[in-house]
Amino acid sequence: MRSSSGTTAPPPPTSPGASGSALASPAAPAIPAAGFDPQCWIGHVLGTYRILECIGRGGMGVVYRAEHVLLGRPVAIKILLPELARRADMVLRMFREARTVNQIGHPNIIDVVDFVHRTDDDPPLVYVVMELLAGQDLCTRVTRSGPLGIDDALALATQMADALSAVHRAGLMHRDLKPENLFLVGQPDGTLRVKILDFSLAKGFGKRRLLEMTEPGSPVGTPCYMAPEQILTRDVDHRSDIYAFGVVLYYALSGRVPFQGRSFEELLRKQQQAVPPLSGLDLRVDPLAAAFEALVRRCLARDPKDRFQSMDEVLAALGAVRQQEAQVIHRLEPSMIKSRRGDATVYGFSLHRRVTA
Repeated sequence: MRSSSGTTAPPPPTSPGASGSALASPAAPAIPAAGFDPQCWIGHVLGTYRILECIGRGGMGVVYRAEHVLLGRPVAIKILLPELARRADMVLRMFREARTVNQIGHPNIIDVVDFVHRTDDDPPLVYVVMELLAGQDLCTRVTRSGPLGIDDALALATQMADALSAVHRAGLMHRDLKPENLFLVGQPDGTLRVKILDFSLAKGFGKRRLLEMTEPGSPVGTPCYMAPEQILTRDVDHRSDIYAFGVVLYYALSGRVPFQGRSFEELLRKQQQAVPPLSGLDLRVDPLAAAFEALVRRCLARDPKDRFQSMDEVLAALGAVRQQEAQVIHRLEPSMIKSRRGDATVYGFSLHRRVTA
């Protein structure tokens, strides 16, 4: 990893045996490099955490719910797949992801509390300990309950933009922003807090550059959320994240992405077309629809120069929408507010819908 001063970060630390744990733990299960069973860790203790259940699996690893054996603190543990744990580049990628998240330290980014690399296991054991989130990702939320209303989308967008602004100030771009990597956590006041997940594809731009973990010339990311320049593997910067941010908002408001293709070539052709109207917005129902749609369309501009040039600009535009919303609510009679939005309350600058029987 290279810092803004150009210095090289140390290699990921390694931990002997049980990584220094003072607690006796059962012998680690025998794990073949192939045919890995995610259930094999259930009931075992890693360091000071007991694995309780498997809660997810991705391309790099398996995520478990666990708890501290003495304190009872719930956590999530992501274990690198055995076939990848033998590869120094993948271990380094996981280490950099954990380190990056900790360096940014934002309330809307998942918190990573530990990284462990046990080299005396065969295959090596590599895992990170993270905060355990209760809720659902944005994809699951939209699939089960339908598109978000403007109020919830505005709150989601503001939190995402603030977190991404911090990421970009650190000289990094996420490169894989999508609904599956946005986790919605319910708050006691009934609002939602978004947490951005998975920084495994994060890359430096400008003065900060990270060692590439992909083959030169290969597109990196999730195709329908990738900006045209990202697909073409040209030099990209933080404005590619702004494009993905626009696709996420489009999906959140409509339940679909603006462009899809069976190949990169087909996707690029469709991206040359005009952005389809947001079917989830109706000017007859919500006067803010035009302002929000214009914001989304600017994020989705094909040329990076035509997009917002920073997440701070996006935040300013979202603030203008919030002010417009407050003015609309102020002009409406109380009976009109109730019929338009259910039992409506103002939370900060953003109106959040609270539906009552």
